Amino acid sequence: MKPKVTTPLLASIGAMVMVGTLFLSFYVSTSAYRADGTGIVLPGEVDKAPVADTEVQHKQDDGLDGIKITPDNVQQTIASLDRPDAYSCTIENTLYYGQSSHTISRRQTVKNGVCRTDELNPSGSIVRSTIQSGDRLYAWQTGSSTYYEGKAGAFSVDASGMLPTYETVIALPRETLTEAGSVNLDYEPCIYVGAQDGGHRSVYYVSAVTGLLKRADIFEGERLIRSSVMTMVSTETPEDSAFALPGGALAEGIGNPSGTE
Repeated sequence: MKPKVTTPLLASIGAMVMVGTLFLSFYVSTSAYRADGTGIVLPGEVDKAPVADTEVQHKQDDGLDGIKITPDNVQQTIASLDRPDAYSCTIENTLYYGQSSHTISRRQTVKNGVCRTDELNPSGSIVRSTIQSGDRLYAWQTGSSTYYEGKAGAFSVDASGMLPTYETVIALPRETLTEAGSVNLDYEPCIYVGAQDGGHRSVYYVSAVTGLLKRADIFEGERLIRSSVMTMVSTETPEDSAFALPGGALAEGIGNPSGTE
């Protein structure tokens, strides 16, 4: 049997904290996040955001497998890539404001459509965890013997990691696409696509090896205001134990159904 919280008030407070954290992840991972005063930004600081560097040199070449990547075919090309059924990775989101920046780190583990996301502190230790399996969502603080369980709603695997979604790139309106091509990023062949939405420009990089969104940079003018980077990617199948809930039961969709002995 899964452990129960004995004090309803504590359970309610814990659930509210978890859901609030998830909402922040979802909010920052989508186009709802803006740096023009309508999103998360410190007042008066955005005009001091750092100017974008040139560490990624875009180069239109012969493309991948002899296909030249252009704004006209880039979304179809990305959609044709297969994402692995099982993988793990670290996602680092850096928000820039003024002369400072703040990095939020997540560790994701995926298997059979079930995704565990661990929020990491600056030392790399897990602070809290969530597991999403279909429409079920589990969340708990590290060290807790109890967990919140409810419907996932609009939260997605990518959103829980605060990563702009793979589907977001596919769904970009064609008229917003300004550039596309292939490039080696960290010695890995990637497809890149740039989009312009008003005063904001976004550049997405999708790995041609794994089909996963590897990096996304968001600019206001020429100033980099947010960068999301996926690192330490492994396509080895995780153990079932990686999806254990407090109390030892496995999340629904992994091994025995949740709540069984």
